[in-house]
Amino acid sequence: MRITIEDQGSAPAAPEASAGGVSAAATCGSIRRTIYADATGGTVWRYAMKLNWCWNYNVSVYNGSISEISAYVYAWAGGLGWSYDGVDYSSLTNTTSGGVNMYLAYSQVAFKYCPYYINCVESVHPYMELSGQESGWGVVWRWGSGSRIV
Repeated sequence: MRITIEDQGSAPAAPEASAGGVSAAATCGSIRRTIYADATGGTVWRYAMKLNWCWNYNVSVYNGSISEISAYVYAWAGGLGWSYDGVDYSSLTNTTSGGVNMYLAYSQVAFKYCPYYINCVESVHPYMELSGQESGWGVVWRWGSGSRIV
């Protein structure tokens, strides 16, 4: 199985200048990552997560939320026995790393392959971790398609 990635997000707008330098005016944005699993016949499944957050340009982050954790099995693959088996785990943490304030969003879902008349022969647990930082940048920290369960 081959994995492909699609990222969508909003880059931070330039802060407006104020009399004292950089404005503390807040801005909000999002980052969304989609992971696709492809096999010879086409795309088997997709999994996406979207993180929303607001920031005050190198001051703080707030109003963080995971607005989407979604998964889909394509019809042809479902006909062969692939199915979505739910969310294994998800979390949203307001943290600091290397002096940078951020929201850290993590999720992991499960897909299983159970061909008809045979017991399940494969289980896949893709995961991803996204961050929304105080500078306004959204970053993909890590992702995988293995069996990493927190």
